[in-house]
Amino acid sequence: MKIARLVGVMLVAVLAMSLVAASASSAAPTFKPASGSLTAKGGTSVLKGGSDTVTCAKNEAAGAISSASLVGPFTIHFLECTSSTTGSTAKCSIKNLNGPAEGLIITSTVHGVLGTVLPSGEAGLLILPTSGKVFVTLEKNACTPETKVSGSVAGAVSPTGKSQTTGKLVLKTVGGTGKEEIAKIDTATGLAEPELVAFTETATETTEDSITFSAPVEVT
Repeated sequence: MKIARLVGVMLVAVLAMSLVAASASSAAPTFKPASGSLTAKGGTSVLKGGSDTVTCAKNEAAGAISSASLVGPFTIHFLECTSSTTGSTAKCSIKNLNGPAEGLIITSTVHGVLGTVLPSGEAGLLILPTSGKVFVTLEKNACTPETKVSGSVAGAVSPTGKSQTTGKLVLKTVGGTGKEEIAKIDTATGLAEPELVAFTETATETTEDSITFSAPVEVT
């Protein structure tokens, strides 16, 4: 009887330790400290939807960490942008609808939510409009039709476990598939499956941004 009780106690202890470990491993990443401002600057970015492509030479944004898992609100400025379509060598300057200048695309107000990329377990940032689903409406030009860019998209965040003033956000596709690399991300508000739509097609966005924080920040 004593042996049976001892075995039972040991099984309960092992189960409890397993649950604690599982909980720790699945905890969503956070900003530490949950404050401070940041800027983001990137090089070439490519939006592709069906046979249509928008390429911008650079992009930039500025915002602040508003909670342990949230960045923003902020807008993203894409600069020196052109559009083209498959089968044509023509490239046309493009802007957002009623935008101030050719080649300049300014998104609606967006924010970023930290989460755990599945199944890799790496840290990621889910980017989506703060209201509604539309990031931006692109104006018609001689190369491509008017289109809304809507939905959400996610990028990998690095480094993690280090307190420093710089970081990276990378959005990329799975080679040859035409699909975003991050298909699922678990955030504090639930599981999200990012999907971007442009030119009435499921779209992809690729870019790599360098992040600069106003003070050292760790993504835990």
